[in-house]
Amino acid sequence: ALCGEPLVAMRERMRVREIGEFAQRLEIIAERMREPSLQALARRLHVAVQMFDVNQVKIALDALGSWCEKDSNAA
Repeated sequence: ALCGEPLVAMRERMRVREIGEFAQRLEIIAERMREPSLQALARRLHVAVQMFDVNQVKIALDALGSWCEKDSNAA
């Protein structure tokens, strides 16, 4: 699942390895969905994890949460 409780829990735990693996899966999913905004978020998260930039990881996860809310409201 991209959104909801798993995303909230991941943000609370802030385990870099877990978030890195998630970012890689997210990039694949975003590519398959052909969703440019999600692709950009996935890339941003992946780069932040690679740089061990905790602040940017949190910002990217928050942005993903906002994307999820926007997407669920559109459905």
